[in-house]
Amino acid sequence: MKIIKLEAENIKRLVAVEITPDGHMVQISGRNGAGKTSVLDAIWWALAGADAIQAKPIREGETTAHITLDLGEIVVERSFTSKGSYLKVSNADGAQFQSPQKMLDDLVGKLSFDPLAFMRERPGEQVVMLQGLAGVDGSTVKAENAADYEARRDLNRDAKAARLRADQGFDVPDDAPDEEIDIGELMAKLIAVEHDNDEIDRAQESLDALLDRIRKGKELIKTLEAEADEIRPKTLEEPTITDWLRTDISMAQERNADAAAKRARNETLITAQDLETEAQALTDAMAARTAKFETEVAAAHLPVEGLTIDLEEGVMFQGIPLAQASDAEQIRVSTALAMAMNPKVKVLRIRDGSLLDEDSIGMIAEMTEAEDYQVWVEVVDTTGEVGIVIEDGMVAGDG
Repeated sequence: MKIIKLEAENIKRLVAVEITPDGHMVQISGRNGAGKTSVLDAIWWALAGADAIQAKPIREGETTAHITLDLGEIVVERSFTSKGSYLKVSNADGAQFQSPQKMLDDLVGKLSFDPLAFMRERPGEQVVMLQGLAGVDGSTVKAENAADYEARRDLNRDAKAARLRADQGFDVPDDAPDEEIDIGELMAKLIAVEHDNDEIDRAQESLDALLDRIRKGKELIKTLEAEADEIRPKTLEEPTITDWLRTDISMAQERNADAAAKRARNETLITAQDLETEAQALTDAMAARTAKFETEVAAAHLPVEGLTIDLEEGVMFQGIPLAQASDAEQIRVSTALAMAMNPKVKVLRIRDGSLLDEDSIGMIAEMTEAEDYQVWVEVVDTTGEVGIVIEDGMVAGDG
């Protein structure tokens, strides 16, 4: 559908206009403040919901306004009073639609019919709009990737700290044993030996006491000598030297400290490896989600070759951010998207068309004509010889 006729009365600066466009390129010209922008706004307000309409749509000094937009298959009428706007949509036979705004919403794209509107959007909004066209949603992927990025950052930080502790936090000699020596066993040996030595000492004391008693009492000599004979063999034993055991215990304690440090370092390295493994798993998950999203975008066959979505960089064209592409490339992409997002109502509108050079206007005209679109362009002109001339809110001529 394209615009067959536009009628607008008391819309912004317009008094009353009736325009029957001819051809693909419809230029609305005139001086600044003549009402050119009001013509393009009238087209958009006729189709968009109440949120798109400015706070004061009615011309100063008037109480009502009206727009009629004939699209061939349907006729859109929107009237304005001080209480708000009222919409009526009829088909070619005059039958009215019961839910007119919903019906229009299903027809109208998201770029306000403006092929340059896409480039004026923020990068994040460009991504959302392009995802809508492609039928994909990267918000979940981006959110999950962001969460995994934070988790991976923490894991890598902890792994790095663990490796630093392993490298600097332990004094481990090169010959540190893997296992600790059983000091308890050595202590048991020491106790046993000292117990034996104590028995030797006690035996010696007993012998001395018995000999003393022998000297004091001859009558006990036989008995005491028998007891002495019984005890005497023990006194003949040599006491065991314990210094070597004490040395072994001291050395064992040192070796055990080395072994404990080595084990702690190894456990710390294992912790670092585990953290790095978890971080790599998150990296792989992020890459898999991103690859799946990119595959979905590629499968969507966007209207311009080389156009894609990078969840971090935004909308990309030929491998670089679209914002860094040339003006001509940006206009080509934005125009193609505007047409793709408005496949039913084949009408585009360009505000501030005077800012576009001749080559840009020519490229838009070529693209839209190839796809049978109608383009309404607002241009500043004081000659009265360009397009449909608006003067003092009315059509002054057709240049």
